[in-house]
Amino acid sequence: MSDDRELLAHVLPRYDIRHEIGRGGWGVVYEGWHRDLQRAVAVKQLPRAFGADPSVRDRFIAEAQLVASLEHPHIVPLFDFAERDGLYVIVMELATGSVWNRFEEHGLRSDEAVATMLAAAVGLHYAHGRGLLHRDVKPDNLLYSASGTIKVADFGIAKSMNEAGGARTATNTIIGSPAYMAPEQITAGELSAATDVYAMGIVTYQLLSGRLPFPPAGELVAQLYQHVNDAPRPLAEVAPQVPAPLAEVVHRAMQKDPAHRPASAEQFAVELATAGTAAFGTGWLERTGMAVMGSTPIIAATERPTSMGTPTGQTMVVRPDDAARHRLGELQSNAPSAADLSMAPESARRISPPILIGAAVAVIAAIVVGIVLLSGGGADPVTAGEQAEFRAACLEGGVDNELCTCALNRALAQLDADRFRASLTTMLEQSGDLDAEFNAIFQSCTLGP
Repeated sequence: MSDDRELLAHVLPRYDIRHEIGRGGWGVVYEGWHRDLQRAVAVKQLPRAFGADPSVRDRFIAEAQLVASLEHPHIVPLFDFAERDGLYVIVMELATGSVWNRFEEHGLRSDEAVATMLAAAVGLHYAHGRGLLHRDVKPDNLLYSASGTIKVADFGIAKSMNEAGGARTATNTIIGSPAYMAPEQITAGELSAATDVYAMGIVTYQLLSGRLPFPPAGELVAQLYQHVNDAPRPLAEVAPQVPAPLAEVVHRAMQKDPAHRPASAEQFAVELATAGTAAFGTGWLERTGMAVMGSTPIIAATERPTSMGTPTGQTMVVRPDDAARHRLGELQSNAPSAADLSMAPESARRISPPILIGAAVAVIAAIVVGIVLLSGGGADPVTAGEQAEFRAACLEGGVDNELCTCALNRALAQLDADRFRASLTTMLEQSGDLDAEFNAIFQSCTLGP
C-alpha cells in the first residue's frame, strides 16, 4: 500500500482504501469500502502538497460543507469528512460512470440526452433555490449512480449567489471550463441561475449533435472570444435531424444576454420537456426508463400533448465527433487545472479540469473583446497564461504532475509577480533549468509540506 493510502487508512479507520480512480489539480480520488455498512464509496483526498496552504484548505472544507448541505436525488451526496495531521478527505457516493464516458464510448439516444438534461436541471434548480450556483456544468460532471440515476457532481467550485464578488475566487480569478462558460463568467459580470442554464444549453447542443456550438479554436482566448461575441452555429444546420422545437429551446438557452435565456433551470427543463414531447410523443420520458425526480411541472410536460405538430417519435444515437474530442482534449490538457472533485471509475481515463482564468488573461481578451478585468492596484498579478507556461515547461521536463502543481502553487504563494516572471523567463529560455528561487521551491515540494 502506498504512503498516501496508508495515511488515508488512518484518517478513515472504518474504510478500506482500494485503487485510485482519478485525479485532478485539487484532489486524488480512490475507491473505498465502508466495512460496517458494506458500501463502496469515492474517497477524495486533498493533495498533501496543498495541505499547508490555508486558502486551499479552507476551500476544501467549504466544499465539504457545501455538498453536505445539498440533499437531492439528482446531486451526488457527501457521506463523510475527516482531517488528521493536515490530510483532508471527503467521502462521497461512488458513481458507475459519467455521461461523457457513455456518450464517447456508446453514444446516447436523443431522447436519453434530453432526459439526462431534465434530471440535471432538477438538481441544479434545487441548488439554485439554496443560493448556490454550480459554474462548471459539463458532461464530465453528470454522473450515473448504481441505479442509473443522473446526478450532478463537483460542486467544489460552486458559489453563493448572495456572496459579494461571487464570480471570483479569493485569488481574483474566474473559474469554469472554457467550452461551457457563459459570457458573464468570462467578462466578470453578475452570475445567476441563467449562467448554469447557458452551460446546460451547450451540453444539450453537444449531446444532440455530437459537436460543440462554436468552430474549433486552438487558443484559449479565441475560444473565450467566441462565447462573448460570436453566434453559435445553429443546431438545425449542424444536426438537421434534431427536431425544430428542441433546437429552439437550446438556442434560447445559449443567448449572450442572460435576460434572454430561461430564467431558471426548471423553466429551461419545462421548455425542453415540452419540446421533447413534441418530438417523441406523450409519455416519452417514461419510455426512456430514466428517472427525473422532484419536479411535477417537468414530468407533466412530458405527458401533456402539445400543439407543436405531429411527433415523429424517432430517436437516433449520437456520439461526439472527432473534432469535438480533439478540441476538448487539446484545450483542457494545456489549461491549468483546478478541480475534478467527484469522479467515477471510468473517468480515470479522461479528466477534464476546469480552468482558473487570471485577471491578466482577461486583459489579453480585452484587446480582442473590449473587456477589461483588472485586479486592485499594484503590479499586475501572475496571469493564468504565465501559470500555464510554467506548467507546460514543468511537464515537458518530465516532472510529475503533482510535483508541478505543488511547485506552481508554492511559487505563487512565496514570490511576487515580478520575481515569478523573472524565474519563469529563466526556466523557459534555458530549456527547463531553474534559478535559485524556483530550484528551492521544487526542492521543498520534493521534501513535502
